Amino acid sequence: MAATAEVPSERKELDDLQKLVALCKRRGFVFQSADIYGGFANTYDYGPLGVLLKNNVRDAWIRSTIQRRDDVELLDAALITSPKVWVASGHVAEFNDPLVQCLGECKSRYRADQIDTVRCPNCNGELSEPRMFNTMFKTQVGPVADEENIAYLPPETAQGIFVNFLNVGNDAPQTALWHRPGQKVFQERDHARQLRLPNAGIRANGARVLRRTWH
Repeated sequence: MAATAEVPSERKELDDLQKLVALCKRRGFVFQSADIYGGFANTYDYGPLGVLLKNNVRDAWIRSTIQRRDDVELLDAALITSPKVWVASGHVAEFNDPLVQCLGECKSRYRADQIDTVRCPNCNGELSEPRMFNTMFKTQVGPVADEENIAYLPPETAQGIFVNFLNVGNDAPQTALWHRPGQKVFQERDHARQLRLPNAGIRANGARVLRRTWH
């Protein structure tokens, strides 16, 4: 009997992921956003069944975690808030990644703290000196694009809880656990143009938890 060649586990996982992506697109669960123009790996659209599935998961989570408990409150904060929030939290100064770029043929970019070579892993080209870049999405609020009108899309979800701490706490002083579900977060990353499915976990919906201890 002829020996059967063993498929490497990484290749098998890649093949399985490609099959899953194809199934999700074919059944209308999730599509790569603007696929006909190339799209981005971190940007996707929910299809007809995907919207229903996402909403069902969210509603079941709210029923079990919020409505069936008396120590939990919902909070849905604005996407754009005062930039002073992100200055106070340290995001403006510290939410940075060290970036290096290939100076050879491929021009690929890498996080400097995630590679252990002085040459490009892809084409063996020379790498640039590391430079820091802030991973928050910057925007402008107002008709004039200047420093006074700079704002940021939220890079994580906890700040809305913190700045509304007294607002919710005054109405529900015995609340020990607050959730903020469904909030989107935005982080600037360097992505390949390949569909990546969202995480299937409940926390993939942007839920964030703040626990308080009461005495």
